[in-house]
Amino acid sequence: MLAGNKAGFLLLAIALVAANTLLAGTIGFDLKEPVVSEAIELLEAGRSGEAVKKLEDADQSARGDAGRRHAIQLGQAILDIRRGEQAAARKILAPLAKLEDEADIAYAAEALQVISQRAEKKRGSKENRALIAGDAWAELLRECFDSFAKECEKADDTLVQSCKNRQFQLVENQLQQSCDARERALVIQTDELTQARTDFAQAHHARLSRAIEAANVKIAERKNDAKTAGKDIKKRRRYSDERKQAKKDNIEARHEARDATEIVDLIVQERDDIELRFGLKNAKGRKSGK
Repeated sequence: MLAGNKAGFLLLAIALVAANTLLAGTIGFDLKEPVVSEAIELLEAGRSGEAVKKLEDADQSARGDAGRRHAIQLGQAILDIRRGEQAAARKILAPLAKLEDEADIAYAAEALQVISQRAEKKRGSKENRALIAGDAWAELLRECFDSFAKECEKADDTLVQSCKNRQFQLVENQLQQSCDARERALVIQTDELTQARTDFAQAHHARLSRAIEAANVKIAERKNDAKTAGKDIKKRRRYSDERKQAKKDNIEARHEARDATEIVDLIVQERDDIELRFGLKNAKGRKSGK
């Protein structure tokens, strides 16, 4: 009896995963709301009015469930973008992009804001009809994914350079820019992007590992500087200017190494997170400079 129950639960789990994968592949975002997929099918079948009404009704019925409602509202924004109603889409997306307690929704909204801007260039009725077609929508999603991936790569490269140059005061902001671009890219999910998402995650992982390695080299150098200055203190006469300078050098080096180690820990956390999400092999430079 227990074995039968387990088998049933397993089949249910597989079915749910398959359904969510299908939803993401059709819509471009993993919203986990079948009603959105149904509305998209109506849109692509030329029944735009019915699609809009279906999501309006779903939005009303989801009142009191913020998570469901926000996902449905993202679906409404997708409908508006594909129908050429960019102003309406932006009105929906603006508050969703500011959500602090629903990161996935916020990143999806931010990505859709960029997608809407690109779609706005396709103003004519012919271009709007093309966006309703699934292939054209998938192509637009691919363009935006590539744009976000390049944005992340640029931020990563700047991050690595800052670590090499011991400009640790810049790293936290650069890391945030990298992670924001990464999440906007990864929130876009289509069947065609499956391999591209994995390749992107691997390249991002490798760049963060290079940043960690570069930072650890500089942290080790500063720890050695502190050690050298500490020895120099003992050699200098009490109250001499040389002794005061050696003390200053020792303190500055120790504090910089400590602060840099805290910053590197943030990079390690982000690198390990992407490693876990994509099942990537451990890379060198896992530890910070502690």
